[in-house]
Amino acid sequence: MEGILAPWHWAIIIGVILLVFGPKKLPELGSSLGKGINGFRKGLKDVEDEVSSSVSLAAGEQAEATTTADMKQPVLVQTSAEPGEEAITGA
Repeated sequence: MEGILAPWHWAIIIGVILLVFGPKKLPELGSSLGKGINGFRKGLKDVEDEVSSSVSLAAGEQAEATTTADMKQPVLVQTSAEPGEEAITGA
């Protein structure tokens, strides 16, 4: 016996499904299940693409920062000031 269910278990499960839904309804159920799985896979791929583009974008920004540091140019930093105070800027 491989796995949790033996082949005769699957035969009983399929028989019960046929009794509950009937042979006419099963193709509709299979089709809707397939569409749901495809939608899920598409969503996963979209998320993976978004994460990989974010990572590559962050890597590009880090490379740009390294290039700026290599040129030894001063970087202007501005901090926010409280109302009524002047903002501090510097290199």
